[in-house]
Amino acid sequence: MKSTSAWEPKLVTAFMQEYATVIANVFAERMGVAENMHFQPLKTDAGRLVGILSAGKAAMVVKHYGDDDTGFRREVQALGNLASSGVVPKVYFADIDRRLVMMQRVPGKTLGKTLNPSNVLAQCRALGAAIRAANDTSVRLHTTDTWAEYLGRVPRTANSLVLEGQHGLLQQLAIRHLTLAGNDGGLDNVIVRPDGRAVLIDFHRARMKPLGWDVFMAATTLARVFPGHCSRIADGLADGYWPGNEGQAARFAAVAKVFMLALTFEPAAADAAGNA
Repeated sequence: MKSTSAWEPKLVTAFMQEYATVIANVFAERMGVAENMHFQPLKTDAGRLVGILSAGKAAMVVKHYGDDDTGFRREVQALGNLASSGVVPKVYFADIDRRLVMMQRVPGKTLGKTLNPSNVLAQCRALGAAIRAANDTSVRLHTTDTWAEYLGRVPRTANSLVLEGQHGLLQQLAIRHLTLAGNDGGLDNVIVRPDGRAVLIDFHRARMKPLGWDVFMAATTLARVFPGHCSRIADGLADGYWPGNEGQAARFAAVAKVFMLALTFEPAAADAAGNA
């Protein structure tokens, strides 16, 4: 098997020496191709390695979590829980001892590479729909919290004036359920298929969060990229999440705008909210 990499060559070399046979055997069994395999590392981060294993037109994503056992377990459990949603990659192989996952390579480009001011509304609707599909599939926990009560427990590195000013609105909005959330608004964690549908990837930060949490995390990220389109972003995400339900969509859009104001220009606050 060949490997090409400009990413932390020592890490990639060590991975190939230890796991080349394992990933090659899984690939051959699942894809029916046993020759001319090529491994292309895509990303290394804090000891984690992500790459593409391919042979001809067949390809898989390979993730090795190094010493990050927590991230590995979150990813595998989330993908298993959301498998029937149709908006996450299929898992072909997961090894707990090796912290190794091999999964479907989704065709398309990341949201970060496809977004522009002219398509932001359509892309937000597609992302909102994907998050809704994941939330509908997820295990749920009941909560009696309102948004004001929930956000009140987040470390106050967020813009307190915004949250205090919107307390009345947030206190009126019940959360009702916690669902499994990717908990990361990164634009590279969404693949846009050629047909325009969105697929959610990368769940190493997954946690149980209020219904629609990933909508609000995405809103804060998108507001930083397109600060002049905040209303369109919030409305598009909410419309995608609640198609045909103007009342619910309006409430979600209102919460998204609060998140934008309170967290968008406070990266530390967004991290605190995700970890709460």
